[in-house]
Amino acid sequence: MSTVTAVIARVLAAALLAGALPAAAGEAPATDAVPERARRALAAGDHAAAIPELAAAIEHLERQGAGDGLLGELLYNLAVCYQKVGDGPRAAAAARRRLERVPGDRNMLELLGKISFVLGDYNAAAEAFDRLKALAPPTPRLLRQLVAVHTSRRSQEESAQAVRELLALDRSPASLEAALESHVAFHEHKEAIAVIEALTRAQGARPMYRFAAGYAHAKLDHREEAERELRAVLDDPLYGDDARFELGLVLKAERARHGEAVRVLAELLERDPYYAQAYFQLSQLLLRQGKREEGERLKEMHEALQQSERELRKGREFTAAGLSVEAAAYRSAGYAGRRQYRKAEAALRAEIEKQPDDPRLLVPLASLFLETERARDAEELLRGAAPNATLVRLLGLSLWRQGRLAEAEEQLRRVIDDPASGPTVRAALGRMYVEEHLDPEGALGILQPLLAENAPPPDAVLAAARARCERGEFEEAQRLCAALKDAEEPARSEARLYLAWCAIEQGAPPAALPLLDEVSGAHRGSGRYFSVKRKALEALGDAQASQYRAYEQTFTALEDEARQLRREVARARWPEAAANLIALVENAKRRRRPQTACHYASLAAEADPSSAEALRLLLECPMSDFVKLSALVRLARLAPADRATADQIAEIRGRYGIASAP
Repeated sequence: MSTVTAVIARVLAAALLAGALPAAAGEAPATDAVPERARRALAAGDHAAAIPELAAAIEHLERQGAGDGLLGELLYNLAVCYQKVGDGPRAAAAARRRLERVPGDRNMLELLGKISFVLGDYNAAAEAFDRLKALAPPTPRLLRQLVAVHTSRRSQEESAQAVRELLALDRSPASLEAALESHVAFHEHKEAIAVIEALTRAQGARPMYRFAAGYAHAKLDHREEAERELRAVLDDPLYGDDARFELGLVLKAERARHGEAVRVLAELLERDPYYAQAYFQLSQLLLRQGKREEGERLKEMHEALQQSERELRKGREFTAAGLSVEAAAYRSAGYAGRRQYRKAEAALRAEIEKQPDDPRLLVPLASLFLETERARDAEELLRGAAPNATLVRLLGLSLWRQGRLAEAEEQLRRVIDDPASGPTVRAALGRMYVEEHLDPEGALGILQPLLAENAPPPDAVLAAARARCERGEFEEAQRLCAALKDAEEPARSEARLYLAWCAIEQGAPPAALPLLDEVSGAHRGSGRYFSVKRKALEALGDAQASQYRAYEQTFTALEDEARQLRREVARARWPEAAANLIALVENAKRRRRPQTACHYASLAAEADPSSAEALRLLLECPMSDFVKLSALVRLARLAPADRATADQIAEIRGRYGIASAP
């Protein structure tokens, strides 16, 4: 989807999803079908509290064989309540059940259409709106909804038919904007310009219209008109960045203006260092100019940002639909993908304040805390939550991260037999017993039910292999590791490490060396790796054995230090954790773990935004010029007298022809 299509689609989605939703009991006259406690909750606007009461009443009436009338009304209210609390899938399911009993319920058809649209089920949305259209002469709002749905499902003929019907009935700005989105999506640029002219006559030269006109003129190769319209909105807070991107494409189309295109796209990336498509376009320009290293780095940045961009876009769509829980989860995932962890947390926190017990919010926030070494925050979040298996598992992991092993085991054993969480929990407990308790027998007892299955989880297999090695049962360890010969990393490397260990203990040290050569990533720099390598060299009488003994001692000590630092970080809160995160950066450097060092540097910079030291460590990491520029500008604010920082900012801006900060 082009940037202009996406922007106009957001406007149309907001219009599509606007308007009054069906009223639930408590907002409309209540009847005896609605339980009293549900009615009181709805009267207070507490839709979450009404849901279990309504669901219980529906279940009771279904057991009693009640008629469609009572059940239908309860399902109506349940569907609206689920929509109000942001649970789209359950709202859609309740709406369908209501429509089975009352097929002509126009409110439910509209609700189902809207929710299906934002959930991406465009066929279901089209079916709901078509049924609604068949019940009565269509309104402009319904036709706008049909335009949006058919455009989203890429049905050009049906979208065009809906546009014709809509404009024959209504030529208000809202309807013209719906037509504009359809024309742009299906590359009908002449028609789009005609609609923009009509909108401009009615509304004036609004930024969205000038932006869309610039895009349409560019696609028709009217470069002068395109440039004029796009430059007119470069400073607009809503459309400016997208207009700058489209202007970069217009300039890129003329070889003689590639330098201008580079400058415009670079200015965009200084304003927004996470604008994914700008990285791709700028990388192409730089590669054409022979700047291969930076061009390739920008391509990698574009690829890395694609997933987070999709998640943020989905979050905007859910927000427009009023499905706030899904919106918060997607926005949080998008920000986390950019390492903007404070924004990721804020997206979920804002919604948790409204719905403090919703596991759809608690699970991603607790997972975010664990990902960012904030186990204490995860524990405090989960302690008061209504227990379910996933939340209990996360609570157990948060306690483990803090080094509170007995409490962690107590929580994990509560859900060890849960059908969904049990396998993950067993594998984790197996690891705990073999690595923390040094109890291989206990580990094998925990893991045995998993190992008896046809395809046990790799983590369980590796924990069992480690336990077998510790017990001297090397043939059994080899059998377990052989099943992981085609596993993904890092499981494959860990299996190779254990196989090398087995080879040495079975009197075949020459066989261990090629296995160790296949070990990569974190396992290659571990104390265990150097221990196994040292034993192999000693058995072969190699003089390098003493050197590897020194490596083993050094790296084992560094791992112990890192484990203790991580536990101290896990027990602290931001920003107090920043000092230990900085210590973890230095530890990772000594362990030759550059990616780990960069991870901790990014956490330290997020944990304490006022730490110039954390920013300096972050700036040592590989990154594109524009992410670096953003960090340098932050550092310049913290240390304005630092001439070296100012020089680096000027050097990057000068490289791309950016005169000054936007």
